[in-house]
Amino acid sequence: MINSSLVDPVTKLSLNDMMAKGPNILADMWKLLLRFRSYSVGLVADVSKAYHSLKTGLLEKHLRRIVWRFADSKQAWKVYAFLMVTFGDRPAGTILQIAIKIVCQAHFKIDPYAANKLLNNLFVDDLSSGGEQEEVTRFKGTKDENGRFTGSMSQIMNKGNLRF
Repeated sequence: MINSSLVDPVTKLSLNDMMAKGPNILADMWKLLLRFRSYSVGLVADVSKAYHSLKTGLLEKHLRRIVWRFADSKQAWKVYAFLMVTFGDRPAGTILQIAIKIVCQAHFKIDPYAANKLLNNLFVDDLSSGGEQEEVTRFKGTKDENGRFTGSMSQIMNKGNLRF
């Protein structure tokens, strides 16, 4: 794994030093906690492997390009590149929040109330939400044979390759 904070000995800069963080678009944690305490039934979830679920494009993959040759100096160099967002990259949190927002807005029709809950009750990759029993049951759904939940929140997030 590449460390984006590793400082180059010549330039004295790391990859993170050269990347823009982006705006802080995280939800207010205090508001989240106060809202969570107001629900009659709580719902807590974590987006599994959130950053590695976000694929990047051709342009971004070369930001983390690796040129490598194994042992034999006569062997040709091989080029590797990351095709996903990586935890530890300065803009990773902002990219995740933007991706979740786009997914929720694009698939709002599945369950508008669940989409709003996702937009307002996620802090990075952690969901702290809830509601009345019937709502939470709809948001959560049932567990399928793969251990995944079938509810409306999972349906929305699955459209962006994000899983609880």
